[in-house]
Amino acid sequence: MKFFSLILFLASTITYSQTIDLSNWVDNKKSIDKYKHPQNEISYIIIKDSLNYIISKQTSPTIIGDSIPFSEEFIESKIGKNYGGRIVKKVFNGYFLSYLNGEHGSAFYFISSDGNKVYEIESIRHAKYFFELEGKLFVACGLSHLASSWGSIYSLNFKRKWKAAYIENLEADPKIVFKNFQNTYIVTYEKMFRVNQDASLNTVLTFPFNLGIFYPTSSAIIKNDLYIAMRSGVLKVKNFNYKPTFHWLEEKQ
Repeated sequence: MKFFSLILFLASTITYSQTIDLSNWVDNKKSIDKYKHPQNEISYIIIKDSLNYIISKQTSPTIIGDSIPFSEEFIESKIGKNYGGRIVKKVFNGYFLSYLNGEHGSAFYFISSDGNKVYEIESIRHAKYFFELEGKLFVACGLSHLASSWGSIYSLNFKRKWKAAYIENLEADPKIVFKNFQNTYIVTYEKMFRVNQDASLNTVLTFPFNLGIFYPTSSAIIKNDLYIAMRSGVLKVKNFNYKPTFHWLEEKQ
């Protein structure tokens, strides 16, 4: 019991000792409403530096996730030519490859560690974010196109072969999935959810404007405040769990 209490104390101490460098940022006092639009094309990302965070300009990679030991020529010989960005997830016996080409299509494959077994998991499309709960693997999928948006969560289970099972409707395309100690959160263009251990969802926040057109990149929770980096600035939500207030941060000129 004493050991468990010590762990909770240390986790709490670490949480409240974290900071984010806002020395080059200013709170734009203008009101935030549903008609808000990006003011420029600069995209930002929140990066963890040891215990603390910094905000930096972002460049978008086309390959995201884990490294893979196979050449592009080998992969193409096994699964054919795929277009768009690629997300790689390493698992105990191989790699998942998710190809994302927006409304033009997507594909989801498994390649074994030795490269001998390759197959497509056809029930998964537009797989974007992998996360684990109680040692089980899940993936958040979704797509936004024009005025429509959809999202869903699947579990990935291995029994001789990897198979996917539908778990939960996300209502919209997942923009960010991030972990804050024991909690996993999913950000969509409209809401932020906390993911329960069975992958069901609790709504934590409803945003005051459409985050989708801002292309959010990353999130961090510092003490009781939430930060979401995106195009043209950073959304700060003070006391996001209780009586949240929304603030728009812009880089100093």
